[in-house]
Amino acid sequence: VSATSPSTRRAPPISPAAPCAMASMRRFIKAAATVFLGVLVAAQEEDPGEDPKTIMEDMDENKDGVLTIEEIINPELVDEEDKENAEYKEFVDQLQKHFKEADKDGSGTLDISELPALIEAFKSAAEL
Repeated sequence: VSATSPSTRRAPPISPAAPCAMASMRRFIKAAATVFLGVLVAAQEEDPGEDPKTIMEDMDENKDGVLTIEEIINPELVDEEDKENAEYKEFVDQLQKHFKEADKDGSGTLDISELPALIEAFKSAAEL
């Protein structure tokens, strides 16, 4: 039995590395958002005439005309170790947040008219 009561226990001091870890996580999230944007807009950069329809066709794995979060992050391609990574989880959280905001009809998928809102949300996040 410890002589220290719960009210007198102190939290461990914050590690000097904590601010560095937070900065690292922010850099990772920004990089992940940039990569995601790169996938979405690569076709537009190569050919400015291409539109969200082309991007949709490239990412829409089952060709149903809408995108799901799973089609965007394709969890089958992510290592199990990466899935446990805090930065990866933060990126997925951000994707879910932006996806929900872009999903104006609440269908749980993004159609061609909703895709530009998701792209813009990630562009804004990457600029922070």
